[in-house]
Amino acid sequence: MTTPALANAPTDVVHISGMAYGADGAYVHTGDFYSDMPVYTLDHNGTIWSLYQRNNGRWYVDFNEVSDDYDGTIAIGPAADLPWLAAWDQADDVASPVDSVVLGGAPYTSQTTGVYTFTGATHNGKPVFEHQGGGRTWSLYQRSNGRWCLDFNDVSDDHDGTVALGPLADMPYEGVWDNANMAVSSTAAIEISGAPYTSLTTGTYTFDGQTIYNNAPVFQRQSGNYTLSVYKRSGTGRWYLDFDDVDEQWAGTIGVGAIEDAPTRGEWDNANMLVVDSATTLLPQRGRYDFGTFAGGSDCREIEFAVPFDGDDVRMQVSIDHANGPGVHDAATLWVEAVDRYGARVCARETSNFDLAHDANLSVSYLAYRRGAVIDGDTGRFEDTDGFTGTGNHCNTVSFHQTFAVPPIVQATITHPNNYGADNDAMSVWLEEVGTSDFKVCVRETSDMSADHGAYAIDWLAHEPGAWPFYGADESGVDDVPAFEGTTCFDYLFDATYTDVPQVFVTADHRDDGANHDAVTVWLEALDTVGFTACVRELASAGNPGSNAGGAHNDQLQLAWTAVGNR
Repeated sequence: MTTPALANAPTDVVHISGMAYGADGAYVHTGDFYSDMPVYTLDHNGTIWSLYQRNNGRWYVDFNEVSDDYDGTIAIGPAADLPWLAAWDQADDVASPVDSVVLGGAPYTSQTTGVYTFTGATHNGKPVFEHQGGGRTWSLYQRSNGRWCLDFNDVSDDHDGTVALGPLADMPYEGVWDNANMAVSSTAAIEISGAPYTSLTTGTYTFDGQTIYNNAPVFQRQSGNYTLSVYKRSGTGRWYLDFDDVDEQWAGTIGVGAIEDAPTRGEWDNANMLVVDSATTLLPQRGRYDFGTFAGGSDCREIEFAVPFDGDDVRMQVSIDHANGPGVHDAATLWVEAVDRYGARVCARETSNFDLAHDANLSVSYLAYRRGAVIDGDTGRFEDTDGFTGTGNHCNTVSFHQTFAVPPIVQATITHPNNYGADNDAMSVWLEEVGTSDFKVCVRETSDMSADHGAYAIDWLAHEPGAWPFYGADESGVDDVPAFEGTTCFDYLFDATYTDVPQVFVTADHRDDGANHDAVTVWLEALDTVGFTACVRELASAGNPGSNAGGAHNDQLQLAWTAVGNR
């Protein structure tokens, strides 16, 4: 497992409301820390707003550098471990770890059951959640005595309209309610992967707002002839994954979780098992885009995400996979332009070894994510704001935000975040000297491009072998490539068959050496549910910049790959 530099972030996202200058929104953990506490940011209309704790112990929202300087401060929060544990200086300012909760089992069930949304309003320094039902507005909020309540009258300390009393806690789902048939959940759905019987257990488990056991929500998934349930038993106070009845019996038990308020907290007894909250964990979006034929030169296509992200700080990994056609194709490079919350522009170009035209079988795997989406690993962006001039390799050292136990698997993608439609020159990217605390990333333009290149960036994702960076039945590897000339391809089989064709990302990696290697291009052929073929070729034909004579490469090249899919 990885060891964070200072401390784990208690949540990926903090929802902020009431701020001046339109600074409301979902603030995402950057992977950075200040004063031993996580830093959260929001990209809004080109301004980066930061939520962080200063050395005086108080939380702040700031648009300047993360520091103890007051310049740029627009809001001051509590002196607390978390920004939602107490009131902010301004009564309208409020922080919440969730933007909605799910309530079930309360009186007037047909009207009260359902999703309660954070309104942005506060009462006693805590968020107010509301639900419309039966012609009434039902409010879930904390009164001045510290207890949560469910009420259909005005949000106030008056008891009139109260139909249920909840825990004395920071949030309404952190404890039991007075009504034994009632429960409040921080999410309507959880995602599970890595549990035993993977093909049955992997997927989404939902809380219907009605199925409650021991004052806790029951999350269920139908898989084949089985109803799989995640629920809390009274005898141990632990969460269980079970395929039998929801009860105290051991029969049917698949996994055992922690004594916590939610199944997504604490460790499960199976180290390979991931249980994440769909509401508070930023799940990535993945897909495949079919390029079709392009006649020559650089070709760019627009990819639109299925659901817009809640913020513009979106990163991408892309890889050519040729999942739709057989054969060994011409070598091509790939890069990304102008990633935002709605989509991206993905560009490809054949290298000068070939005729620059590509057949209709080129397809691209993509993975789009915000920084807080990483479950186990690290992610970041290296920016070369000046670009470079002249031919040759251009390498820079990039530090991880944490120290890994072993050198991790690193994926890297070239991106031009602010140069949309700028007809960027094609480059290849590769890695050298991958260690536990940093790595070297190198780029080189293809030989048919100009010698100079403007500002560019590298989006990178790092995780240890066997650790899953995102939700999904992922696997990964770092494999040696023997010395080669020309185009060389190697076949790989997955450990188990996927239910659909996964997205696979592969990066050229000279992790054990820093000899300023020749540029190579990497792509996949025949990607399917059981495996893939990985192909490599030096960037230029013999005698051209970026290549040895004959396009020969020594045996120090390795391929780092990560598969993300469903089983």
